[in-house]
Amino acid sequence: MSSRSISRRSLLAGAAALPLISRAAGKPPVGLELYSVRNELAKDAPATVRQVAKMGYQVVEFFSPYYQWTKEQATDMRKLLDDLGIRCLSTHNSPVSFSEAGIGKAIELNHIIGSKFVVMASAGRPKVLDD
Repeated sequence: MSSRSISRRSLLAGAAALPLISRAAGKPPVGLELYSVRNELAKDAPATVRQVAKMGYQVVEFFSPYYQWTKEQATDMRKLLDDLGIRCLSTHNSPVSFSEAGIGKAIELNHIIGSKFVVMASAGRPKVLDD
């Protein structure tokens, strides 16, 4: 039995090719949760989204910081997504997006960027109830 090691670099190179293979084969689109590139996204969101699209990803999911966008920023991001030929199908959100005061803004921003699903990122820690 042969033990073959795979370097991180070769693993990432193979993973980067998956969206291209998926697109060519007509399979479901391959997407990227943008939290995985959060540092780059915080520095320059448009450039990061361009790089993600250049790698072949067809779908992205924004996370909580998008909630701070203005309508104009959301409109600009939607135009960029459309120009790149990629989509945002969902966002993952902190509990504030689901509050009575926040849900309207979350829905509005998601509508602008084309997202159909507003997902709770984490329900938090469960509370233990005393009997």
